Amino acid sequence: GVQTCALPISINSTGNRIVVGAYQDERSGQASTFDEGLVYVFVSGASGWAQQDILSGSLLVNTYNYFGQSAAINSIGDRIVVGAFNGQANVSIGGTGLVYIYISGSTGWRQEKILSGSAATQLGDYFGWSVAMNAAGDRAIIGASLDEAAGNTNTGLAYIFVSGASGWTQQAFLSGSLAVDSNDQFGWSVAMNATGDHVAVGAMQDKRPNSANGQQGLTYIFASGSTGWIQQSIDRKST
Repeated sequence: GVQTCALPISINSTGNRIVVGAYQDERSGQASTFDEGLVYVFVSGASGWAQQDILSGSLLVNTYNYFGQSAAINSIGDRIVVGAFNGQANVSIGGTGLVYIYISGSTGWRQEKILSGSAATQLGDYFGWSVAMNAAGDRAIIGASLDEAAGNTNTGLAYIFVSGASGWTQQAFLSGSLAVDSNDQFGWSVAMNATGDHVAVGAMQDKRPNSANGQQGLTYIFASGSTGWIQQSIDRKST
């Protein structure tokens, strides 16, 4: 599961690096800003497993940021994506959600970029509730389970970001064709394949039209092609 992560733990493909989110932790001496969140990186070597680093977002200055609610590491283990679903870039708006990208180099882990969603502009949009990354670590999908483009509240969105010559940029945001009702929570969970051209997005309380089973949940599959990201299919439990 290196490319998928809806919970705050992820391992790289060779199995020698693990990232663990502790979203209610806080830095030493920062008890006044409780639940800001931390992420721990562990590596395996000749002497066994050891803690390599503790990551903390540069904008974690308030309580309840929940940095580390979601986390994923890429295949070779040199890039990490961390969600802080209640993080805030603009204090006047509050917790819209932020996502941090970290890269490993000769001097250790450093913060490379902070991502925010173009439509995640309201308090409680939960941008960063779920995250996933491709094998190379140059594509990421971010779930914002209580975001919405327009209309009903908390329908949910998922954002695609890519890293290129100009850095990390938002490539697209995805919404499910049936995730149009309040509280469908599209983006509750996300996954991306190794090449980064297919993603799966869970909508925890979504349902098919005229469903007698209520809000049983749906999963959407999207593929990237010459015309952008296209919804391929919708899956659900058979019972």
